[in-house]
Amino acid sequence: MSCLYVYNKVSGGEKETKHHEYIINQLKTIYSEVDIFETCHGKDIKDVLINKKYKDIICAGGDGSISLLLNDLLHIGFDGFIGYIPLGTANDFARKHNIPLDVKKSLNIIENRKAEIINLGKANNRLLLYGLALGKVSGVSYKAKLNTKKRISKFSYILEGMKELFSFKKYHINLKFESHSISYKTPLVLILDTKTLGGFKVNKGKINAYDVIVLKSGLFNGLFGIISIFLFGYKKTNTMFYDYFNLSNFTIEANDIESWCLDGERIEEQVIEVSANKEKIVLYK
Repeated sequence: MSCLYVYNKVSGGEKETKHHEYIINQLKTIYSEVDIFETCHGKDIKDVLINKKYKDIICAGGDGSISLLLNDLLHIGFDGFIGYIPLGTANDFARKHNIPLDVKKSLNIIENRKAEIINLGKANNRLLLYGLALGKVSGVSYKAKLNTKKRISKFSYILEGMKELFSFKKYHINLKFESHSISYKTPLVLILDTKTLGGFKVNKGKINAYDVIVLKSGLFNGLFGIISIFLFGYKKTNTMFYDYFNLSNFTIEANDIESWCLDGERIEEQVIEVSANKEKIVLYK
């Protein structure tokens, strides 16, 4: 049986380059044939998959890498198995699905061929793997410089976030669900289906549908609320720092949008329709 190995060498400060040869050699002990596809070179994986059908596709990279791959596979109707070797900075998708961050252990999962069907939501026409955010600190994953990620890993996110924590910018959003419509001026809104965010544990309980957290602008424009979420996690109730909702299907409109962060990647859309459990993948985990 053959597999396609898809990797992004710049993820997590070029972690993949340190493990590249080892991963390929190990995959060759699992599969009779290993084809290789490197992202970030202007190539389209859809062209590769048109010419050859694979039952297994193995991805090595960060949250952005697995997100882009799964979206491409969704569009072409791939119905095989996905293996994931997390080599990013935060690896929130891997943490959510209990995939080890150790390369050898993640390869062992693929070799053991234990897979589960995973339900994924959507934000407009894109998959929503674990999180959507707008506002302060939301774009640190794509703003942090590669060299900084190489040196200090996820702490590069902290440094980048510190630049925005003291900003007084607010975002005017409308949250619409069922028969309700609520307007906010908020420094940060988070839509989460994850245990961690940016590699920091923010949720101690089980998530059903999506946890929606809208930060209040008081207390230094949400500064204390943001810090408390990343240090201690969030509560599944309204607090003095934020309003909380648990929603399956809803719409958020942002009137003065700069950009959203969707699973670690930048998108620019004014209206986002979020739906839970719209798509399925088969993931080794």
